[in-house]
Amino acid sequence: MIANLTAFIFLELGSGFCQNLNQFLAVRSLYGIAMGGLLGPAAATALEDLPYDARGILSGLFQQAYGVGYLLAAVFYRALVPTTTHGWRSLFWFGAGKSHDTRSTERERLTL
Repeated sequence: MIANLTAFIFLELGSGFCQNLNQFLAVRSLYGIAMGGLLGPAAATALEDLPYDARGILSGLFQQAYGVGYLLAAVFYRALVPTTTHGWRSLFWFGAGKSHDTRSTERERLTL
């Protein structure tokens, strides 16, 4: 899971450095594969310690976080893009930083 999350971070960073549409589509395709590899383990990890009766409802809330992520992306777009010289690229770099925080937290959790 850590290796997959590391690939996820590098592909997120790479999205911000793409120079044309073909490069961007190739990197985002690989990013989608890495994201798919993380969804199952992330869901299992998030729900493993919950009471059995609450797992169904909280699993549904976990799936809705994808939509909330789109809303947060719109908010960050309005906050970051007009204020930086890098434009849309800053969104991907910001996202990679947040993923790196998650990777560090997960690594610490696994070593306990």
